[in-house]
Amino acid sequence: MIKVLITLLLPILLTFSIGVHADEKININTATIEELDKGLKGVGKRIAKEIVRHREDHGAFKSFEDLDKVKYIGNKLIQRNKKRITFD
Repeated sequence: MIKVLITLLLPILLTFSIGVHADEKININTATIEELDKGLKGVGKRIAKEIVRHREDHGAFKSFEDLDKVKYIGNKLIQRNKKRITFD
């Protein structure tokens, strides 16, 4: 009985333990390294640090074209996350 409950509840608990859900938007201009790392597909700490570094050096992102200028970011990564990213 306990194994059945664990099997049924574990996926639910894991879903709620993730910091950012798939339908939640990430503001690329205010997100922390941790928020970028957890909230965007294919973005780990290294790319998240590059996004923040670029933002600090060049100012706020206004478009996906601006984001494409960040080291390690390309069209594929942008397309994968387009619905998640906001510039507000």
